[in-house]
Amino acid sequence: MHTSITILGAGAWGTAIAHLLATNGHQVMMWCHEPELAQEINQNHTNSFYLPDVNLPHSIRATASIQEALQDASIIFEAIPVKYLRVVLAHAQPFVNKDEMWVVLSKGIEQESFFVPSQIIDEVLGYAVNKVIVVGPSFARDLVEFVPTGVMVASDHKRLAQEVSSLLTNSYLSCTLSRDVLGVQLCAALKNVFALTIGIAFGAQARDNTIALLLTRALAEMSLIVQVFGGHQVTVYSLAGIGDLVLTCYGSLSKNFTLGKLLGQGNLLPDISSEGVFPEGINTIQSLIQLAENKSLKLPVVQGTHSFIFEDQSFTNLLTGVIKSEL
Repeated sequence: MHTSITILGAGAWGTAIAHLLATNGHQVMMWCHEPELAQEINQNHTNSFYLPDVNLPHSIRATASIQEALQDASIIFEAIPVKYLRVVLAHAQPFVNKDEMWVVLSKGIEQESFFVPSQIIDEVLGYAVNKVIVVGPSFARDLVEFVPTGVMVASDHKRLAQEVSSLLTNSYLSCTLSRDVLGVQLCAALKNVFALTIGIAFGAQARDNTIALLLTRALAEMSLIVQVFGGHQVTVYSLAGIGDLVLTCYGSLSKNFTLGKLLGQGNLLPDISSEGVFPEGINTIQSLIQLAENKSLKLPVVQGTHSFIFEDQSFTNLLTGVIKSEL
């Protein structure tokens, strides 16, 4: 059976997955929000804005028309920031059907609803899609440079997970299967928040003992949140959890860590980006604060980090709250 693959979103991660699939011999159609980017991909076989200095295989085509991107798709990889996911799905809805499989690449928790990406997809489309989640410690830049990488592929249906795993697996990418659809998405979202925390600590020139304290408490909060939502605690100690947490908190390519470090050095959000475009951790931490209030959860790392970023509290105050906590 012919497999027609579409990727919604042409950011760094969506482009890296397109590159991987094309390297594995598949034809890929990418939907780009920006028409000029679609033109660049088709003509120059590059994505200079989101993933510069990477040559894309000619088997990747791009379009700014969501109808064109979806009309023949049998598998849809979505790589849309959670903040914009509902809007894109609303535009996509007339051109999708229940037989398609969705592969979720987005990482985050929606504000107000506290939905993870797969739940947003189901709600907007009005039915439970055939879904597979791909998460794990995997920087886009490393993936396109063929760096050995491991990800988790999660689905309620083992056959679907195996199908996606077979599409992705090659000599440099390994897939581990999971059934914890909710838990892996929560871990993927939470690690971005804690990367902000660790980045702030590095920017504030915290010592090694303090970094270890924050990271350990962050892992405990991740475990608590996953269990409150109904995910599996074992997922926290997998590639999706601690694996991605360590990469995002220490990797030189981590956007959330880099932003946190700039904040820890005394920069303010408006000074860092006048357009208000930030890594996913900024959106997710605001969702978590709402969640903590609604569920009466004590999340000293999350709450301290939020107060540092949005309420002009000091790094000392952040640490005081963590030290006094019993997690």
